[in-house]
Amino acid sequence: MVNKKGAFTTGQLLSLVLGAVAVVVVIIGFSQGWGIFTDIFDQADLDMEIISQKCNALTGASGAGYCTDKIEIAKNSYVNCEYAFDELGAVVDNPLDCGLDAPDQICEKIKLAEGKNYDGTEIMVNGEECCEGHLVCAD
Repeated sequence: MVNKKGAFTTGQLLSLVLGAVAVVVVIIGFSQGWGIFTDIFDQADLDMEIISQKCNALTGASGAGYCTDKIEIAKNSYVNCEYAFDELGAVVDNPLDCGLDAPDQICEKIKLAEGKNYDGTEIMVNGEECCEGHLVCAD
């Protein structure tokens, strides 16, 4: 593995680095679950056309769902239409102003839907964890 001068060749060094990366990926995969890698790619596959259509439909009549309906963009990661319009580039004909408590309301809906299984961790709404800065986690 070592040449005559006692130094590693470039190929050997590259093999060691790639082997170390592979070991790290396997350790992370088994300890954290393989979903950690697929979640990275799931977020890139957002269909902004579908999100835009949903948000345009929700701006009608009362517009209540525009602010408080959750749109899943990745595992345990949700946004409302205002955030999708402002931050993700959704095309909305008549965007609404939701106010600061809309993410709280989405967290509260998730909490009610999950019931006793809800612990509030690792659930993101509009880029923030439900327990950080949102009233629903305060007991």
